[in-house]
Amino acid sequence: MAVREDDSDAPEEFTTEQGIKQDEEIRKVQRENKARVIREGKKRRKKWAERLTPRPQPQSSDEVKKNELETEARRESQINDGMLPEDIVNLLAARELVFSPFT
Repeated sequence: MAVREDDSDAPEEFTTEQGIKQDEEIRKVQRENKARVIREGKKRRKKWAERLTPRPQPQSSDEVKKNELETEARRESQINDGMLPEDIVNLLAARELVFSPFT
């Protein structure tokens, strides 16, 4: 009976340098995997939050002008506290001229 040198159950033998190099490679892969898991988790949470949070739709120029006019009207009404806004006063004056019984 011959004793074989290539026993598959025996652990691999490394020099100190080879062990250190292999350990560094393993640690590097572990760091990369942890960073990847964290990055993917952040992406997943961001997508989930985007689905839950409604985003304002981009406004056309007409809508922007309309909003500006409404904002301006509100500002005027706050300035003229207790008085009617200018456009309503003009409307009532024009209506009074048209329906005035004295003309």
